[in-house]
Amino acid sequence: MGHNIDAFKHFGIAFLVILLISSIRSIEHLFSSFGYYVVVLYLSWKVAKLYRKYDTNIYKVDPESRAVLITGCDSGFGNKLAELLDNKGFTVFASCLDPESKGAKHLVNACSDRLKVFKLDVTSDEDVKEAVKFVNDNLTANQLWALVNNAGIAQFLPIEWGPEGVDSLQKQMDVNVLGAVRVTKAFLPLLRKCNHSRVINMGSLAGRLAFPGVSSYSMSKFSLRAFNDCLRNEVKQFDINVVLIEPTVYSTDLTNYDLWIDNFQTKWKETPEEVRREYGAEKCDILHERINSVMYTAKENPQDVLDALMDAISSSSPESCYYVYRPLERVVMSVLEWLSPDFYDLGIDERMYFPLSKLLRNKYRI
Repeated sequence: MGHNIDAFKHFGIAFLVILLISSIRSIEHLFSSFGYYVVVLYLSWKVAKLYRKYDTNIYKVDPESRAVLITGCDSGFGNKLAELLDNKGFTVFASCLDPESKGAKHLVNACSDRLKVFKLDVTSDEDVKEAVKFVNDNLTANQLWALVNNAGIAQFLPIEWGPEGVDSLQKQMDVNVLGAVRVTKAFLPLLRKCNHSRVINMGSLAGRLAFPGVSSYSMSKFSLRAFNDCLRNEVKQFDINVVLIEPTVYSTDLTNYDLWIDNFQTKWKETPEEVRREYGAEKCDILHERINSVMYTAKENPQDVLDALMDAISSSSPESCYYVYRPLERVVMSVLEWLSPDFYDLGIDERMYFPLSKLLRNKYRI
């Protein structure tokens, strides 16, 4: 903690020195001019985006003869998006880990025969090969217009918890990162055949800000964001758009409270005794309370995410990234992202994080 205090003292001194220098009239004028042009550029960009958003006659594509492949349609965003696209007239390939799941059966019963449900485990090379064949055989006169990498899993687990080894971390990476890479590589040949096609990756706020306890999930989403940015520049020569959808926390099966708590308790019990003794029950309670805080802020209505996904799919010129945040969330996210590590760590420390989040008190103890 002493190191942080020294850093803040140095920050205070530097702040006063810079403030004093900037008060000189010529430098103050330079700063004012620079700020003016920054504001003009920012407002111009926002106005252009608003024009683009509401000029639907120019920017929306005709769904006829366009096919969309979505992974992870058993539930959540994938399931809702598949049904919405079918209603809009797109041909939809809805892949599910379990084609007999409740969500998969709902799609079969609620949607037109343009929608095809099929099995796909994104961690299986064989499943992906079968998926390419299935899509090829059923495209008929359509072209593959979009791939939506939506399949994902999440767990609330510190890095050192659980059995020895990295199996828990590896599963998270296999699904959220390598699964998206595997599917994308397999379907890029089909996407290249369609002008202005697109790959859409489902990111997360956790892929921009790392919080204690969501280690493996954050690692996977940071990696997915890197994959998204690299791929975007590698395939633009083929006129393929690469888009990142970045929402905050929403209430879906991915954030099922009971499943998170069950996994949290199971992994705690599987953690070596020496590690549990080092962390102690108090730290366990703090991490449990962080789970409560995440669930407390989760949004029930996924419409904002679906709107972003629909724009990314149906726009002839989609944005590179859709930040699905409320204005205040965007401000907080931007501030935290720009902070130095010392300030960032202070901002997410439980002594500040919990009071600011107005958390519900923890009712359980492991």
